[in-house]
Amino acid sequence: MTSTDVAQLGCKAAPGMLLLSHLPLYGDPHLLVDQVKAQWNGEVRLAQTLMTVELPALKRRRVCLMEFQLVLVRHGYSLGNEKSLFSGWSDVPLTERGRRELRELRQVIRYPRTGRYFSSDLSRCRETFQELYGPHIVLDGLRPEFREICFGSLENRPGTQEDFMHFFRAWLAGHPILDVETYKAFRRRVLEAVAGLMRDCLAQGSQSATVVTHSGLIKTAVTALNHWGPEQWPQIEAPNGLGYILTLSAENGLRLSSQRPLSTCSQKDAVGAIY
Repeated sequence: MTSTDVAQLGCKAAPGMLLLSHLPLYGDPHLLVDQVKAQWNGEVRLAQTLMTVELPALKRRRVCLMEFQLVLVRHGYSLGNEKSLFSGWSDVPLTERGRRELRELRQVIRYPRTGRYFSSDLSRCRETFQELYGPHIVLDGLRPEFREICFGSLENRPGTQEDFMHFFRAWLAGHPILDVETYKAFRRRVLEAVAGLMRDCLAQGSQSATVVTHSGLIKTAVTALNHWGPEQWPQIEAPNGLGYILTLSAENGLRLSSQRPLSTCSQKDAVGAIY
């Protein structure tokens, strides 16, 4: 390999330094160094026996991770809402009031178009999807992991407003309540559900998704993704037919970049929106 070959290799590889070794036994090796330097603008050194070279610390390259937009929409007014029931996993339908309110919301709320559309597998969510998006948008699948809190033996039991306040105060404090899914377990399920959905969609080339789900899940997702404590949970509003637009990334774990209520969706956000 000639000095020209070495210089050309340096130009292609762009190393921090060229170290010349296995030189011919005849001639002045420093002349070879000068010849390479004349053709390549970089550091050139002669290798020596037992020579050590201290390499600069490698700079970690910052990877620009793809962001993901997740739209969480709460189902419409259901039979469970009407009768004040603990209807977590109970499959209660929408009421006629709920269907009417969703049709009215379609006239004033611009629901963003996303790459994929999913729903909790419970009928009140599936019916909400049809009222808000059907028949123009096809449901891509059901996601049971986006169900409401499992109330266990409390399912379908009626309660007063005071009963619900007492229940959620104890539940958020971590007190065990019969066989009800705990706040800690529910929070973990919600984060796993969001991360799994994001991973599945990005793997299929989609950077956004809509999920029709439940108030408890929406409140828990917003609380957990903001790294807030359970005391903030009651402050999160999730009215029937509304929800949040969340911008997520997977940098250093699941990270929330921004959030805003669905009711504030702007004209710019709603390009190609569903009415």
